[in-house]
Amino acid sequence: MQIERGGFMERRVADRIKIGFKATLSSGDITFEGVIDDLSETGVKVLTYSSKSPKTFAPETPITLNFQPSSSEILNLDCRVKWTGKLRPSGSENRIGMEIINPPWEESLFFV
Repeated sequence: MQIERGGFMERRVADRIKIGFKATLSSGDITFEGVIDDLSETGVKVLTYSSKSPKTFAPETPITLNFQPSSSEILNLDCRVKWTGKLRPSGSENRIGMEIINPPWEESLFFV
């Protein structure tokens, strides 16, 4: 499904919120630090500022996203990489878009 937003066609179905939580992405022995740019019920986009390329994470790679939405809670989300890319062609900022598998929103104190 595509939705027109601000003159652009988007395939997003769920509304997204901008949050800015620090996060850790890990898959196997590869780990990245980043910031959650936006989050929906079913997906998340994370910005990373690493010299390592997130292209290491090919589409469909299982990945764990860890972040702390409140002082009393840490969430570990099972995700699957959908896409990766650079924020700017000449910069070191990268983006990773992921699908959240079995999101635990009803169990989270922060998101209930």
